[in-house]
Amino acid sequence: MFTVRHYSQALFLCAKEAEKPAKFLFDLELVCNLIKKEKEFRKFLLNPEILFEEKTKILKSIFKNEILPQIYNFLFLLIEKNSLDLLENIFYHFKRLFLEGEKIQEVEVVSSVTLSLSLKNKITKLLTKKIGKKVRLREFIDPKILGGMVIKVGDNFIDLSLRKKLELLQKNLV
Repeated sequence: MFTVRHYSQALFLCAKEAEKPAKFLFDLELVCNLIKKEKEFRKFLLNPEILFEEKTKILKSIFKNEILPQIYNFLFLLIEKNSLDLLENIFYHFKRLFLEGEKIQEVEVVSSVTLSLSLKNKITKLLTKKIGKKVRLREFIDPKILGGMVIKVGDNFIDLSLRKKLELLQKNLV
């Protein structure tokens, strides 16, 4: 029985052979997001009573020529093996393989407002220098942090939020 790891590694090898790992990643993310967002579509694809041919026909009509043939074939394989529910985990594992292969570190930045382009560039340059890898910023907005930002690099957090500073100030006053 194939596992998430087996599927993602096989797909990653296929992507490298085709010399299109970034396109594979993009297409996988596109499909994953649609299946995750559209609950009825997900139910349709996971329904064992609906014929395989009907599912593939619908997939082809939705994505037309937007995704690579290898991604279609991979989706068809997952559907045929009743393993489509593994797709999201396969995508995340594939993404990890891609980022490792490209020597890219994904960094999450959470702030109360959208960061300016110049600030994003400064953060990217600083972290690239510190980490020694290319940095890909993923920005999230959370008004609860009040101001400043929280940066997550792997399992490490750098809390530069106003909320954290106020908590430390309150702790020091008590």
